[in-house]
Amino acid sequence: MLRKSTMLIAFVVLLATVAGVQADAIEDRVDCRELAEADCQILRDNVEVMDGVSALRFDMLLDIGVDLGGFMNLLQVNGAGGGKLTVDQAVADAANAAGDEDGENTWIAVVATAISGEVSLQLTDETAEEEIDTQFIVLMENGVFVLNEGVMVTLGGRMLPGFEWVGYDARGAVDELMAAVGAGGSAEGDGARSPELEEANANAMSLTRLPDAEVMGIAVAVMETNADFNSLASLITLEDVLAEAEPDEVQYADLVLAIMQHLDVRDLSFRQYIGLDDHYTHRVDFSMDMTISGEFLELEGMDFNITMPVDIDLSGFNEPFDVELPDNVMLIPLEMLLGMGF
Repeated sequence: MLRKSTMLIAFVVLLATVAGVQADAIEDRVDCRELAEADCQILRDNVEVMDGVSALRFDMLLDIGVDLGGFMNLLQVNGAGGGKLTVDQAVADAANAAGDEDGENTWIAVVATAISGEVSLQLTDETAEEEIDTQFIVLMENGVFVLNEGVMVTLGGRMLPGFEWVGYDARGAVDELMAAVGAGGSAEGDGARSPELEEANANAMSLTRLPDAEVMGIAVAVMETNADFNSLASLITLEDVLAEAEPDEVQYADLVLAIMQHLDVRDLSFRQYIGLDDHYTHRVDFSMDMTISGEFLELEGMDFNITMPVDIDLSGFNEPFDVELPDNVMLIPLEMLLGMGF
């Protein structure tokens, strides 16, 4: 179960990181923190240029390592992947216009109707009794998502005889998906935080310009964001957790607080490599290094150490491409599955 979950997490990281680049591109606000004005202008130029990106290609490398007490290697998964994504801007604009009033869930409508592309990831588990290679492939075309066997098996499903792919048509389920994400309702508490926590939250993120570098022969400015999780977690109380919890999450408040109090996050950082001349984001790096206390897991002195570096190179900005879905696909309307309670 651990290996399946880790492989799925790795694939989600790939999708989320690339999606994060696209999300940054449409964010109107630039938070420069303590950056000098000239460095802040690099970020503004980047946002303006990336806002006009309708297509891109990417290549990715990742490693996920889990060890017990620093001496027993429980898991070592290496991944390499890539793909290409494009957005139909007219469809995306229409989805945003028809979204919910507060705009929080309009991204679901955009993904379900306007995104096309191909994403693949080859994961190798070196710590299994026999080395395991798993390939994840997702094809997308304006609301139709086609998954290969690797994705389906990891999700706990299975392929029907005679089919190599399973497809889900999300175009008729946009309203249901948005409603499901927003089903938690408003938070149980009033969202009020202590002054100390508010100050720590405001100072938890730092943004620094590192020495310039090169990515694929392109001169880039390197911007690094670091999150001070430990300082923030040390101030959080049960009341703070409850204030942020949705009604269906209140029952887990004690567990959430316990997890935060038993985490030691040594590194949680994100680097963005921005072209000095063209202002595109040419690379993004994500790094995580943390320990879960053995006390929390009732394994005194046996801490779990987790590391996960992710590197993604971006290219092919605004270069058009076609997506071809395979013929041998069992296509399932997602609206029907949601109606059946799945």
